[in-house]
Amino acid sequence: MKRIFILSIILILSINVFAQEVKTDYTSNKRYSDEWISTFEKFTDKGIVISKIKNKIIADTIYKAEQYNELLLPKKKRVNNINSQKVNCECKILFILQIKKKMYLLDPNEIDMTPEILNLINEQNIDKITILKGAAALALFGQGAKCGVVLLQSEDRKLKRGVKKLVR
Repeated sequence: MKRIFILSIILILSINVFAQEVKTDYTSNKRYSDEWISTFEKFTDKGIVISKIKNKIIADTIYKAEQYNELLLPKKKRVNNINSQKVNCECKILFILQIKKKMYLLDPNEIDMTPEILNLINEQNIDKITILKGAAALALFGQGAKCGVVLLQSEDRKLKRGVKKLVR
């Protein structure tokens, strides 16, 4: 009985010692996002820029943003966030695809068709890439854009049809 009591005390202490608390560090997330954007702004070749965007979107799937503007999340295609392995992130760059007047959030954690949409995007069907930072990003996209927004703009009909088919 005494051994069981001692083992249970050791077990309880070891759980407390080895337990990891997930903390979000806004300043390091913000700094990392700012560094990525400043490096990203130096690229001039559209093909490289689009490749960097796709890689960043996929790399950021380990982070779960704390909030998004609900207007960017279509109700039908939201992901059920069952996976608890995601790290909460107070500051995450928003990637948005704008086709004509319609906007699509490019985040695999929130929109399950994001990888398929990324496969449709190439340098021929993206007309303009805009980076929004600071007050401009906050004013247009709310608190979820506090680390910046990369806005991919397109007028391409084929891309529009492909995305519409996926998001339906």
